[in-house]
Formats: sequence, structure tokens, C-alpha cells
Amino acid sequence: MKINCEVIGDLLPLYAENMASKKSRELVEEHIATCESCKQALLQISEPYFEIEHNVDSAKKFQKAVKKHLATVVAITAFVTVAAIGLIEGLFFLQPGDEMGYAIFYFYLFMPLAALVCTGILGAKKGKIKWFAPFLFGIIGGLLPWAVFHSTDWIFVFFAFIPSLIGVLSGNIILYVRSKKQKVYK
Repeated sequence: MKINCEVIGDLLPLYAENMASKKSRELVEEHIATCESCKQALLQISEPYFEIEHNVDSAKKFQKAVKKHLATVVAITAFVTVAAIGLIEGLFFLQPGDEMGYAIFYFYLFMPLAALVCTGILGAKKGKIKWFAPFLFGIIGGLLPWAVFHSTDWIFVFFAFIPSLIGVLSGNIILYVRSKKQKVYK
């Protein structure tokens, strides 16, 4: 009995998954013995779309890469958030006469500590971003007082830049000393 290729095409997925009845299986086998195009269709249906790689090492490498970049994004976002809070407070909530306390708190205490912590997070990771971060922190540390006080006096901007620079340098020094101690103990 000659069966149409369309009918066999409908049965091929069931045949490939071993879900066809015994009579349907016999019908498909009889047809693919003589029909090359249906035989090729069966081979295509039977091939897996992709193979799942069960490689634990590649999964661990991916996990490390995500953690590395996550710490970098968190550190830079934290520093920019601290700067944004300082900018918002300086622009909208600073009362006349509070300039000195604001400047001391943000530019000489809060920004250097934020730079120190963020540099510590970035410096513990391998990568080129840890060399870019001090410039970013320094630029923010210099632009923030200018944005709040609208001063173009370079001395003022320079002295506002120094605390962020101190925080970044002290963070790098701590990391350098820590890395040297870890190499000694290895």
C-alpha cells in the first residue's frame, strides 16, 4: 500500500519520539525504506537541537565573572550615590550659614570615607577599572563643591579635590599593604 509523504510527515514526530502505535511504526519504516526525503526528515527530527554542556568549571568561571563585575558596579554606584546625596542636600537643603559645616562634613569626611571604602572594594578585584576609579572619584570630588557653591575659584576646587584624593590614596595603600602580606603568607 502506497502512503502519501504528507501522512508519513505527520507520523514522523511520533515515530521519532517512540510514541507511535505498532502499525504506524511499521507503516513509517516501510515508507522510509523507499523514500529518501522522508528518511532525511526523520534524521533531522531525531537530531538534538543543541547539546547541554555539563561543565562545572565553566559555570564557576561565569559565577566569578558576575561577582567581579557586580562588586565594581556596586562600588561605583555607591560612590556616585553618596555624591548625589551631597549635591542634592547642598543645592536644596543648605541654609545660609551652614556652608562650613556642610563642606567639612561632605568634602572632608563623608566623601573621603566613601572613596576609601569604594576603592577598597574595587582594589580587591583584578581589572583595569580600579585604576580608573581614583580619577572618577577625584573628578566628582572636584565638581561637587563647584556645583553646590557655584565657585570657579581653582583654589576652592583644588581643596575640595584633596579629600577625595586622600580617601582614594589611603584605600590603595591599604590594599597594597594587604596584598604584600598575603604574598608573604602564601
